[in-house]
Amino acid sequence: MEMLPTWLHKQIFKNRPSPPREIQKIAVEHLVRQGIFKTDSNGVPLPSPLTTQQSLTNEFTLPSLNGDTIAEHFWRIGENQARPVRELARKFASVSLPNIPAPGAWVFKSGWTRYGKDNSPEPVAFPNEEVLCFDVETLVPDCPFSVLATAASPTAWYSWVSPRLIKHKENREKGIENYEPTVKGHLIPIGTLNRERIIVGHNIGYDRARIKEEYHFKPSGTSFLDTMALHIAVNGVSGVPNWARAKWEANSTEMKNIYGVYDVTFVSGLNRVYEYHFKKQLDKSTRNIFVDGTMEEIVEPETFQKLMTYCAKDVEATHQVYQKVFPRFLKICPHPVSFAGMLHMGNMFLTTTRQDWNEYIESSDTIYAERSCKLDHVLQNLAREAVQLSPEIIRNDHWLKQLDWSIATNGKKLAGYPTWYRELWDSKTEQLKISPSSKIGIMLMKLTWKGFPIYYSKRFGYVYRVPIQDNSFTPTSITTPLCIFSVNDEDYDLFAGDIGGCYYQISKTLLLKNFYEKIEKGTIKSEYEYVTTELLNQVFLLSIGTLMRRAIDRDWFTTETLNENYVGANYREKIKAPKGHKIVCGKLESLELWIASLIGDSQFGFHGATAMSWHVLQGDSLLGTDMHSRTARELNVSRNQARLIDYGRIFGGNRTFGGNFMFVNEMLERLQSSENSSNGNDLDTINKAIRFYKKTEGSIFFKNKTKYFWYGGSESYTVNAFDDIDYNSYTNDIRSKNSRTPILKSGKPWGLQLIDKPVNWVVQSAAVDFQHLLLVSMQYLIDKYQINARLMLMDYDTVQFLCDEEECYRVALAMQTSHLWTRSLFSYMMGIEDLPLSLAFFPSIEIRNQLDQKNNSKPISRITMMDILELLNKKENSKETTKNISLTAFEKLLIKPLAESNEKNNLLTSSIMIPQEVESLLNPYCPPEDSILFLELQSLTTEEEIQALFRMRRMDGLAKMYDYIKRTYPRFFGKVERYFKLAV
Repeated sequence: MEMLPTWLHKQIFKNRPSPPREIQKIAVEHLVRQGIFKTDSNGVPLPSPLTTQQSLTNEFTLPSLNGDTIAEHFWRIGENQARPVRELARKFASVSLPNIPAPGAWVFKSGWTRYGKDNSPEPVAFPNEEVLCFDVETLVPDCPFSVLATAASPTAWYSWVSPRLIKHKENREKGIENYEPTVKGHLIPIGTLNRERIIVGHNIGYDRARIKEEYHFKPSGTSFLDTMALHIAVNGVSGVPNWARAKWEANSTEMKNIYGVYDVTFVSGLNRVYEYHFKKQLDKSTRNIFVDGTMEEIVEPETFQKLMTYCAKDVEATHQVYQKVFPRFLKICPHPVSFAGMLHMGNMFLTTTRQDWNEYIESSDTIYAERSCKLDHVLQNLAREAVQLSPEIIRNDHWLKQLDWSIATNGKKLAGYPTWYRELWDSKTEQLKISPSSKIGIMLMKLTWKGFPIYYSKRFGYVYRVPIQDNSFTPTSITTPLCIFSVNDEDYDLFAGDIGGCYYQISKTLLLKNFYEKIEKGTIKSEYEYVTTELLNQVFLLSIGTLMRRAIDRDWFTTETLNENYVGANYREKIKAPKGHKIVCGKLESLELWIASLIGDSQFGFHGATAMSWHVLQGDSLLGTDMHSRTARELNVSRNQARLIDYGRIFGGNRTFGGNFMFVNEMLERLQSSENSSNGNDLDTINKAIRFYKKTEGSIFFKNKTKYFWYGGSESYTVNAFDDIDYNSYTNDIRSKNSRTPILKSGKPWGLQLIDKPVNWVVQSAAVDFQHLLLVSMQYLIDKYQINARLMLMDYDTVQFLCDEEECYRVALAMQTSHLWTRSLFSYMMGIEDLPLSLAFFPSIEIRNQLDQKNNSKPISRITMMDILELLNKKENSKETTKNISLTAFEKLLIKPLAESNEKNNLLTSSIMIPQEVESLLNPYCPPEDSILFLELQSLTTEEEIQALFRMRRMDGLAKMYDYIKRTYPRFFGKVERYFKLAV
């Protein structure tokens, strides 16, 4: 494959790798065994055709590195960005907050009030502090704007009261009723300091969205630290580790079952995290006023004081959590790029117009209301029809017999109607109110799973019943778990008494967003065809009301293509560049697959050595030689389906590399088109998938009770390398404290130490390292060359910057430079000082007017797409020449500084000393001493071949020792010659 040309290579690396012929031979033999390289009649491997690609013909000069190696360069620019904020953050973690003002001391006055050491109030425009702990409160039924906020520094407390609250109280005192405010709410002014400042909060993205200065195009200069993110980085998801550890200690063989989906915002809320660290709960009783209260309640003096104190206690608790997690975070993520990258991810910026966003909200609300009303009528009719049925029909109906048909004896309304019907009655509207996701709603719709009726168990949740005589369904370990009922279960009679059927668990809930594709693919159906149609059209609302700009966000950070049936699925197209600006977008192609393949290649010391790497780097979808085409052939599915399966097994949680074959069944259910599946339970296809996963992973060989390795599979090298990273030299200690990412050396949260498959953590954590490196590099170039741009959004596979229209090509070149540097660092840290040319740059940079839309049904107008060659050959235009910048050559555009002060700052960056204690962060991967033997062992296909190789190596060792002693100690040799012959 074509690597970086020499003139470009020497600007990044020192030496090109030159692996020994013996290692190259092992790689070729492995590729031959995997059917990638063909052989001639004599068994000699034939060269593989190269994929066609453009070559770099014109030489150009990159910005010089700030160090002797690419690793030193990134450490220095990361340290330059991280150090000022990190030192402030360290100081804030080492001090205590002053005492909370006593109840009654809070001032009911619009805007900010400062409370000094003696709690004396003083009105201020904003908190003029370098460090703050901050929390806002909103009145949920009213609007998303804040009504109250508190903040604290090491020297003072601050309170903020919305002008709307003051106006509401004034109108009440004047007797004005039904007051309609001119504005819905107010953003909170936090001020802009001419120095570094940090604001700490729990789920700080929620608070940041309500700060006025964060909506200005020019960055505010404030850095935000999220204690939720810090806690997750250190401990994992709150609430899981203790439960998982108890389970592990009780029965370590059950660890593979300790997997589930957890809502991070739920299990890592402030109350949960505080309880995790301090073993006591916060008093959250006052919070209900914000959830279902009114403005009238809040302005009551006594209630106002209680709410302000409640908000202040949350600030105090947040700071206490911060003192616990921040020092630990610096230990578990010691590289400055990790800290600086996290800060950049927390300062994303989305732009839209009020008109566009209001139109989007109104149209979404209208569609949702129409669909909801239609399904409501369907459910009401089903309920009315059900109560007219005879008892005999009900007894024989799988769904209706599960409802409570007892007749209430008291009450005038609905006398004679069954209990379940009365529970649905809304006395205010005098209508039936039925939720489609409730148990009653599901039973009325008569839903089935894979054609079998759905039941509800108080112990297992929703289950489906399979008749024992049904030969078309074969229960296996791959299907959903079999439910075993005990006499202590409340519904024992309903289930355990049914000797004619078996029950299999589905989930505790149904008809949530996650189940949409189950309905779409026919796994979930209704006995009434028209009800299934209504479900597809209605029940899945993509809830979004404000611009959520956090680094982890269910709306803006999603790998899924949103289905058009989701209400509001087109929200991304409402994010547009303001007039005179452009969005510059780069897409990361197959990043996780490349990271996984690179880790496998690291054992050889050059790119493309393993079968997985060859498929990623050299595979061609047109020739059917890429990884996804191979998977598609093996499983007899489409290439798009194979692509999702490949990504799922590489970084799809614990369910990787065949570790949990239930995932195979789940993926096939999701991906198979309905016309290709017999009845949703194609065991032949599932078994084929299992064999395929075993083929990729290979077989396992145990050296002893604790040490093992995989061999013979197309991805055995990759799996073993993952194990080496996660388990520390191929040991089976799943609680190893030495697990760190190979790039930025970020540690593994304790909550993940119990997971016995490392692939997900290694790949996804390394992908986060990639994001942080790319952003830190971009910020370095933006600062150095005074490019007027800022990060708009970076999700799993796309990075998008907002910039002045005349700056878009400079931003594009900065993105290409950052991409090259970041890919190069990954290769360098894995012990390979080279990079395939096909990976060096973004395939293309898009210059557009609106945000990239995953499923945009409307074509986006005026998109410019340019690869690196087109970018380098871009001609000058009038706007660019006014800045005396030539776009005809890379170096003239990007290298020439626009201001002396920036070059001075660059010199300061280069002069940052690297402490001796952090030099280990910059050390690249080094293969073990016996790497050649181990490389050969992994490529073998049978255990007999492995044993034979061990015997041959022992014979070689004895022969070498025999010759050495005979030559060096001839007198001694005569005494031991007989023993050597016996050994041989």
